[in-house]
Amino acid sequence: MLSFYHGTMGTGKTTRLIEEVNRIKKNKLGRVIILKPEIDTKGGRNLITRDQIILRVFDTIKKEENLYESYSSLLGIVDYICIDEAQFLSRSQVEQLKDLSFGMDILTFGLRLNAFNEDSGFEGATRLLQ
Repeated sequence: MLSFYHGTMGTGKTTRLIEEVNRIKKNKLGRVIILKPEIDTKGGRNLITRDQIILRVFDTIKKEENLYESYSSLLGIVDYICIDEAQFLSRSQVEQLKDLSFGMDILTFGLRLNAFNEDSGFEGATRLLQ
């Protein structure tokens, strides 16, 4: 399953990611890793922070990285991948996530529209909605 939780700035997308990770861990639903695009530097390169809660990021996603090649070795080991700021993903990276989602649940969180309220503002968000 590939899911995209989206909204405008300040609507709690990162908080939702943190809640999902905590739910998965608390209910022992499986192993989860957290990713975020390399371009997102808020909170630090390897951290996601919100309201004094800090989660360590497993890895950062490089701009041209092939996500299937990078993470397919985790199929059967990891049950969930959570990705913050998914609007920064490329169209091809979303396609690679779709391929991975046949073996694990992938939860993505991010903006749907850019600052100009343009639907095509973020390639990753546009593809996740299709």
